[in-house]
Amino acid sequence: MGTPGPFVSVDGLATIEEESLKILQENTHSGGLSRLHTVEWSGARYYFKKYNATTPHPSPTTLKTLVRLRERNAEAPGAYPVGQVRSGRQFTGVVLPIAPACYFSGIHPRVLSHDDVGGLTSARKLGVLGALLESFLVVHGTGLCVGDVKAQNILTSAQEQPHTKLVYLVDCDSFVPPKGITAVTQAMHPDYDPERDSHSIEASWALDFYCWAVLCERVLTWVWDKEPDRWLDSGLEGLPGVRSSDLDFLRQCKSLGTGELDRNQAQELAHRWASPSPSPSSKPSPQSTVYPAPIRTPVKAPQPPPQPPPPPAPKPPSPRTTIRSVSRPLEWRWLAWMVLMIEA
Repeated sequence: MGTPGPFVSVDGLATIEEESLKILQENTHSGGLSRLHTVEWSGARYYFKKYNATTPHPSPTTLKTLVRLRERNAEAPGAYPVGQVRSGRQFTGVVLPIAPACYFSGIHPRVLSHDDVGGLTSARKLGVLGALLESFLVVHGTGLCVGDVKAQNILTSAQEQPHTKLVYLVDCDSFVPPKGITAVTQAMHPDYDPERDSHSIEASWALDFYCWAVLCERVLTWVWDKEPDRWLDSGLEGLPGVRSSDLDFLRQCKSLGTGELDRNQAQELAHRWASPSPSPSSKPSPQSTVYPAPIRTPVKAPQPPPQPPPPPAPKPPSPRTTIRSVSRPLEWRWLAWMVLMIEA
């Protein structure tokens, strides 16, 4: 991240003059680092995130990575930049897509808060958290950190949608490489110092995992305690769908980098939590509790080919008719005639 400076064009992002944006609503959201306006651009509605004069902005290298993430939006849905905005030769902000309607309740976005997800079933909460971890792993795979992880930057789907993930990341232009400078709220960092600038925290994948574990705590138990293990005994232990190995992984996340995190274990946990649970009546095999077992269609044993019907039984042969059998009566008549002639 750097302070706003000369505009540098990035492949995959439209170059937009700030004066060409039609503002539909000013200050849709304002923070300490930027202002968010609803605008019309290219015939559609977008957000224009305008950076303040001293706001850190994404470097060209980071923007290129965000373009790649936008191309993988189905794996990690988020508000990735679609255009760079400039005023003269200065880079002033980015144009971001508005989240799909399924992530809103009316006009209000559904964030990862108690009001929006507190009434969900435990299975659905695990699904949301698993989908969130899947998205984090996709972002980490590109070499970036999420950084400013907080409930307001994570939207949840209001209802199950085909081909739609349960979470949608916002503020994606604030993703930074490891050791980059990011913002973090007090509740999301164990060593937060209110006297220190909250926007000068060093980003890391370990910090992302820590923040994810804190969100697990809040979503699943809605308690807060900075002791790494105490909250794990306040409602998460024995929760359906949560294994003892999951608790161990969460403890490792809360250790903030003091233990080695197994990426394969993270992927397995994320996939299992995000996948629909089988119905209680079914009895899956041990393998299907980790990854859904493939659906197998029963194959019938091959049947022998049909045999042709047996040939009809041969008819008994009819008596043979010979010339001799036909002429025998004539022969006797001839002999009788000869006898009569002699006697005469």
